[in-house]
Amino acid sequence: MKRVLVELKNLSKKFGKEHVIKDLNLDIYEGEFLTLLGPSGCGKTTILRMISGLEKVTSGKVIIDGKDVTDIVPAKREVNTIFQNFALFPHMTVWDNIDFGLKMHKVPRTEADKRIKDAINLVKLKGFENRKPDELSGGQQQRVAIARGIVLNHKVLLLDESLASLDLKLKREMQIELKKIQKQLGITFIYVTHDQDEALTMSDRIAIINNGTVEQIDTPENIYRKPHTKFVADFIGEANILTGKITKVSENEAVVSLPDNMDLTIDNKNYQVGEEKTVVIRPECFDISSIESLDSFKGVVKEYIYDGMITKLIVQKDNTELRINLMDASSFKEGSDVYLKVPKKYIIVLGDKNE
Repeated sequence: MKRVLVELKNLSKKFGKEHVIKDLNLDIYEGEFLTLLGPSGCGKTTILRMISGLEKVTSGKVIIDGKDVTDIVPAKREVNTIFQNFALFPHMTVWDNIDFGLKMHKVPRTEADKRIKDAINLVKLKGFENRKPDELSGGQQQRVAIARGIVLNHKVLLLDESLASLDLKLKREMQIELKKIQKQLGITFIYVTHDQDEALTMSDRIAIINNGTVEQIDTPENIYRKPHTKFVADFIGEANILTGKITKVSENEAVVSLPDNMDLTIDNKNYQVGEEKTVVIRPECFDISSIESLDSFKGVVKEYIYDGMITKLIVQKDNTELRINLMDASSFKEGSDVYLKVPKKYIIVLGDKNE
């Protein structure tokens, strides 16, 4: 059974009259990579700062490894924080930057030197020990910040949009490296981002934050494939979100009729005729053909957008626009008729039990 390392109990934060975090409860496990994901202003960085002690809690508790640290100063908590700007000392070498926290904690010299060497090897900076930050690339500076964060051997590492300043290629490389480092160390990482790709790539679990509350917490796959709410479905990846009514039911199947004469067959979960349902269809889940088939519905390609690995189509079905992603869409040009189907296993019905 997984051990809970960080507990947030009925956590609330107000700035003046504004209630930014509202009675939040969250358990974070030992050794996991948890990402707090949400739009700008949703409260995710405030949560991180309350865990670190940099932000005072209005009400509730922060418990780390069984100890209530709500009113304990940041320096006395078993956490370290890596910020978006890395906060490296420009006049210090790589070695001295990593050593700074160890000196502050009065770690014996022999032990400190060993930890620094191990950290430098882990983040692949051997040979860069005597360089200063302005002699390093953005990715190398990121590695220094990570090394400085892990040498103190704290139980929790907090990362506040720590890859945001990197270019796209380097960011993707660092996502893989960061997850690899976290696995090797076995430290609990709590990562804040508004970037879905980062969250899906690195996380063991993702907590979707919306207006100061946890909308859903789950594995990346379940967050994407089994969203509990319209907000989660819309925020993670691309989604076609449509609302219709159940028009037919049988023992095992039901038909949900959507706007513009789109009928979809779904598994029957005790639905009743006339019941309103909202369905989510990911863009990659359509079967598309230039030939009509049983149960398909007709649309017209309105836009054709080449995006490297995939091609994005906007298909007009009467008054409804559908987003469709294909690996190869060369046979579907703008203005062409297409016929669409959606296998029922790919149709997400919001409000159903997805366990």
